[in-house]
Amino acid sequence: MSSNIDTKSNTVEDSSKPPTEQPPPPYSGANDGSTSVTATEQTHLLPRTVVASYTSPYSPTPNLIYNPPTNNDNRSYHQHEQTVILASPVVPLSALRTMPAMTICPHCQHSVFSIVRYEVGGCTWLCCIGLSFFIPPFCIVPFCVTDLKDAIHSCPNCKKIMAKYSRFDGKVYQHRG
Repeated sequence: MSSNIDTKSNTVEDSSKPPTEQPPPPYSGANDGSTSVTATEQTHLLPRTVVASYTSPYSPTPNLIYNPPTNNDNRSYHQHEQTVILASPVVPLSALRTMPAMTICPHCQHSVFSIVRYEVGGCTWLCCIGLSFFIPPFCIVPFCVTDLKDAIHSCPNCKKIMAKYSRFDGKVYQHRG
């Protein structure tokens, strides 16, 4: 048993000795003429070793610097460009549905973005009656659902009602008066 331990201790080297450093072997690449290296400067990497560098065929990119405009206090600020609003096409009253739309008011003749509010209509009452037969406590739910109500479009300029979209029959009724 002791002989086994002795052989292991003999194989371990003394770590107090520094390892000997040897310089890397010199570059001995074959120059077959396929690559062109122009010697513009010499770089000394290791003592007594000279390596030729090459010139890049590409020009360097200039540094692009952004200097924002400053006001009198030498604080930078951002100038806003003119805002361009692309107006949506004007929708005729007969094409109005449940969402606000750009249309021409028949009362004041202005091009306006309609204001929509929702009212109980035929579809709401039909759903209420249908639910009262099957689930009576839930017959009031249709009155809380906007998607079952009629859409009333009014003008923000003159405050008059322009049209009413009925969900029951899917028609648009123009309001006169």
